[in-house]
Amino acid sequence: MRGLEELDVVGLNFKTKTAYVCEVTTHIRGLLYKDNKTSVERIKKKHQRQRKYARYQLKEFAEVRFMFWSPVVPVGYQTERLAKIRGLELVVNETYTEKIRALQEKAKKLTNDEGNPAFRVLQILEHVRG
Repeated sequence: MRGLEELDVVGLNFKTKTAYVCEVTTHIRGLLYKDNKTSVERIKKKHQRQRKYARYQLKEFAEVRFMFWSPVVPVGYQTERLAKIRGLELVVNETYTEKIRALQEKAKKLTNDEGNPAFRVLQILEHVRG
């Protein structure tokens, strides 16, 4: 497909025919590209690319969930406007933290290598002694 820029995460659940198309911004000091307005506009454009990708590449999936993940998004202007983007699920701030904590809990219980380097780091950190 011509003109498509990168996507951060595409997850596919073949059993439920659900696709997850996620933008991930890990600005740990807060989401900010230039200013608040620019940040929101940039996420809107990325969401449009997500939808375009799904329209052409994920036709066989009954459900497509579009998500934006970020650990720190300033509450107010950004969170209010991002929440108004139709069809975009926000996993930001406290919700993001809850998801990471859930992964950490799972990492505590598992010791085998699941084949995911990021999850393996969580496992190692959860099993460090001393």
